[in-house]
Amino acid sequence: MRHPGWALRAAAAALSLATLHLVAAVPTTHTLIATECSNYFTWQTIGIVHTLRKAGMSGPVTRLISCTPEAWEAFPAADKAIDAELGIRTHVAPSYSVHPRTGDEYPGINKPVAVVDWMARTAVEEDYVLVIDADMIMRRPVLPQDLGAAPGTAVSGFFGYMVGVVNELALRHVPEVEPRLDTLAGPEGRRGDQVGGFTLMEREDLRRVGPIWLQLSEDVRFDPKAWNLTGDHYAKEGERPWIAEMYGYSFGCARAGVWHRVHPTAMLYPGYEVGLEHFQDPVRVLHYGILWTVEGTNYTFDKHWHYDFQALACPPWNVTTVPRDSKRGLFAHPPRPSSLSTVGAERLRDLLAIEVTARLNAAFCERHRKHCPPSEELELECGKAEAIAREVDEAFASLDNPPELLAAAAEPFATPHPAAADLDGNSNTDGVEVRQQEEQQEEQQLEQQQQDEQQPRPGLKDGEGEGAGMLDGLGGLLEGLLREAMGGLGAATLEDIEAAAGSSGDVDAGAQPPSQQQEQHAEL
Repeated sequence: MRHPGWALRAAAAALSLATLHLVAAVPTTHTLIATECSNYFTWQTIGIVHTLRKAGMSGPVTRLISCTPEAWEAFPAADKAIDAELGIRTHVAPSYSVHPRTGDEYPGINKPVAVVDWMARTAVEEDYVLVIDADMIMRRPVLPQDLGAAPGTAVSGFFGYMVGVVNELALRHVPEVEPRLDTLAGPEGRRGDQVGGFTLMEREDLRRVGPIWLQLSEDVRFDPKAWNLTGDHYAKEGERPWIAEMYGYSFGCARAGVWHRVHPTAMLYPGYEVGLEHFQDPVRVLHYGILWTVEGTNYTFDKHWHYDFQALACPPWNVTTVPRDSKRGLFAHPPRPSSLSTVGAERLRDLLAIEVTARLNAAFCERHRKHCPPSEELELECGKAEAIAREVDEAFASLDNPPELLAAAAEPFATPHPAAADLDGNSNTDGVEVRQQEEQQEEQQLEQQQQDEQQPRPGLKDGEGEGAGMLDGLGGLLEGLLREAMGGLGAATLEDIEAAAGSSGDVDAGAQPPSQQQEQHAEL
């Protein structure tokens, strides 16, 4: 006769086994942060890592640094060492800011180059990979189980101005892709999704997509007709499209059979108007790639003012009240939420704008308290920064759905908020305006970089993803990956692209904003 407690023990064992299976079924994610070797990306990296942890993102984080051997050698030791301080990894990838084959000056190509190089040199164990830009603030976790990512289905931000997925541009580059009949990430009939900003993709999908993403980015960049097909209303004839990499990604995914789900509220630029949907499904990622202002105040911020900002500096800082003049330690403190007079949707808009520099300063202070000697200025300024960050948390926690928005949503034939309207296939052409403002700023940055990158050469010294140096011969590696990834698709290798460019004489690679032209160049 069995002991009376046997059934209870058996049930407990079964429950434990079921729990283990449940835990094992939760997908894991590896986060990649796309950066370059400069102070500009050091402070952004500190900010994004701090908010990744605060938002509850689990799994390893790797800083991808696109860097020439000369620039890596000159990169300060303290900047190199922040990976150990932050508990992240570093992978140094070759810089293609000036293309080593074509001479094309286009930093946008660095992201696919770095992703391909990292995938080739790293034994990736996680199920999914999140590729995110450094100039972002994570507010809520971006998890596959929450957002519908799966093999063959990625998750990304929505960019309705990418009209090239439904016009001649798509026919010129992915004519073999059958037009889509859904509206999950753009209008019906598209041959690519209208996506960008961040990417959450299954590991093996990204391994296949990466080389095609790179090749098609160069294809679109080289296309002499692309300037008039991308949706960039400010592009001029003969100019190479600044958003070629975004189309390379979209078309590369389509060719590889990876499509997207987008969530209208997943990503937002500070200062953009918000609607009821942003209360019901709060923003996950703030992308501070553009100039923004806290309405009703004198507080404005633009990341491009701070190429030389010294985030690692200990006091004295002389923290200014003028954001543009911030040089060391902390940015000018944003307004306290308690000082805002706005209500409803306008209050949420302003809180999101305040949150960016509140989180950045909190991240800097977290490091300062560990690495700087005690001082009166540190206690004063970091005490203020931390108090503002706490007040931001409290302000968000006390927000309620605005009655006026609930009433408007209940009205028959209510007009959808612009953030959601784009998903019905309407092109948000104003979105093109964000990047144009940034193009001159990015060109100035590139000129500064070129002082250290006169003769960039591809390659990365194998540091097993932990950030050693550079290794020559990336061209052959990428060619092999292209051949493997695109074997039966009839696609060209990098050498084929170069030959075609030489023979043709052409060398080269959703909510409403207050001023959206900047958006196209906000990726760098």
